[in-house]
Amino acid sequence: MAKKLSDNPVSATWLDGIIHSLPLGVHLYELKEDQLIFTGANKTADEILGIRHSKLVGMTLQKAFPPLSDTEIPAQYKKVALTGIAFEAERVNYEDQEISGAFQVYAVQTAPGKIAVMFLDITKKKIAEEELRGNNEELRVLNEKLELQNRELQQTYEKLKASEENFKQLADNIVDIFWLREGERLIYLSSAFEKVTGRKREETMQNPDSIFNALHPEDNLTHRFFGDLDIFKNEEFITDQFRIIKPDGSIRWIWSRIFPVYNRQGKLYRMAGIASDITLQKDLESELRLAKDKAQESDRLKSTFLANISHEIRTPMNGIIGFASLLTRTATNDESRNRYIEIINKSSDQLLHIIDDLIDISKIEANQVQVVNNPCDINALLDEIHIFYSRELLQAEKNQIELIPVYSLNNENSIIITDGLRLRQIIGNLMSNAIKFTEKGTIRFGYVMEDKDHIKFFVEDSGIGIDPSKSEIVFQPFRQVDEGDARRFGGTGLGLSISLGFVKMLRGRMWHESVPGKGTSFYFILPYRSAVVPEHPADSPLEITGPVWDGKRILIVEDDDLNFEYLNAILEPTSIRIDRAKDGIQAVDLCKSDAFDVVLMDIRIPKIDGLQATRIIRESGITIPVIAQTAFAMTNDRDKCMNAGCNDYISKPVNKDALIEILSRYLAGEP
Repeated sequence: MAKKLSDNPVSATWLDGIIHSLPLGVHLYELKEDQLIFTGANKTADEILGIRHSKLVGMTLQKAFPPLSDTEIPAQYKKVALTGIAFEAERVNYEDQEISGAFQVYAVQTAPGKIAVMFLDITKKKIAEEELRGNNEELRVLNEKLELQNRELQQTYEKLKASEENFKQLADNIVDIFWLREGERLIYLSSAFEKVTGRKREETMQNPDSIFNALHPEDNLTHRFFGDLDIFKNEEFITDQFRIIKPDGSIRWIWSRIFPVYNRQGKLYRMAGIASDITLQKDLESELRLAKDKAQESDRLKSTFLANISHEIRTPMNGIIGFASLLTRTATNDESRNRYIEIINKSSDQLLHIIDDLIDISKIEANQVQVVNNPCDINALLDEIHIFYSRELLQAEKNQIELIPVYSLNNENSIIITDGLRLRQIIGNLMSNAIKFTEKGTIRFGYVMEDKDHIKFFVEDSGIGIDPSKSEIVFQPFRQVDEGDARRFGGTGLGLSISLGFVKMLRGRMWHESVPGKGTSFYFILPYRSAVVPEHPADSPLEITGPVWDGKRILIVEDDDLNFEYLNAILEPTSIRIDRAKDGIQAVDLCKSDAFDVVLMDIRIPKIDGLQATRIIRESGITIPVIAQTAFAMTNDRDKCMNAGCNDYISKPVNKDALIEILSRYLAGEP
């Protein structure tokens, strides 16, 4: 708490001797009838404000410095003069001219009724505080400015050492720690010490070296014994950065500067120090380093991923383009032609799988995957997977691998409520990984009951295993344990990430165990909910032929001839009548003039796109089912189609079975 100035009179002799040597601006006032009358100023005040004080002598403070509309400078001057409590001013006004800057103002009573108002230009400090919020380079520049400012403050201290009480009043209003030491005795320690260190000022004053007990054990100081003045023989000042541990266990970074203090005879007899809490700056530097490392790693992963994806896409494309060109040879026999077509189909499936993976991971990250829970026969699902991957092993010529399915429930209890499509993708990704990294041995896959409410699926292989140092990246997208240009195994590095995403969406958890050279096991646990499926009547045999839609009519809106030819080939066996529109306007006109049972609407078509055409059809009151078919299969594309008025959605390349299934529902009048 500041003392009233009447308790600290300062002699006129001291004022006359020091006022013109101070780096502070000083204005002198005389208090008469509750008015402050300007009586003089030092040269520094004129330099700071850019005015000549001689013009102001005899004026009241209100007349000498008219306040700006948003300031109360005279009232503040009077308050600081009467109470001694310092304040900060952003700007002042003189002769209708604004004087910009930031000043810290405090006062000294030099004699009864006589006031010396001192102000320190802290504009640089204010600017430095703003720059502290900048980047690391700005922080470095700020440190240099603070260092220069600290030197100036140290010089100010020397000039104010004859009036230490005034210096203490200034120091106690600054967030940095100020201290003054003479020999082994600590003669001053500012109040900021307690806030920064969490320790009592009085105890440290009595035992100065006790502060070293708070020093972080991993840090060292340039000079631990501050009582030795010989440290300044070859140094103008000493600076250190170190950590301290507060009593509550928190750690703070401290920047310490120590300066020599000389008496009037030029003899070194004291040392002064300034200590700043730079924890925020250190945290920012650490965050910048982490951000830089993360950006560099992200850039490296991006380059690796792009190179990997380029390779993975070009490989099947090479097979498709290359063998498609060979089909045009007239000398190609039927056996070779069938072999080429088989390779083209396999390469197309491989390319589509890559695209599906990219779309799946995008939807998972955007939380756009829709989970559809229906009865799923997991025993039948494992049978299908067994058959499919047995064929894959034959094609890959991996005859030394044995697939072993494991079932724990009978067929009646193996029907559960879950998303069968996602479950098939999860197990399929794990099986593909196991086959890829296993040359011979066994691959066990299946499930066991974890408890009555949970079922645990697994895929165990006897392959190469995973190095423990790589185990953390196996579920990260675009990452593979075998990275770089010399990779032995292909793939996008998305399969496990997609599987983990689907498991989480099915309210499960996933993990892996591995021994290098002996194999890897992947496990995931899902909720177990039994389902009851009604049996087919004995007199209702399963349909084994394709649908027949004789008498039904479909409008295919497709501008690409090859795509239309493909759709026509799929639907021709169903006996449905097929009409075609090549652009959006023609599609709208046909829907208005003719009657169709369903519309297969391409989205990217000439004149007006499929979404706009669908909106016009709906605005015309036509309720015919519209199925969108598009090559756009990214996040929110389905929602865009539905919002435009489409009833359903199928992505290109169009799967024959999926198209037949969708059309069957709508031609049968099902929603």
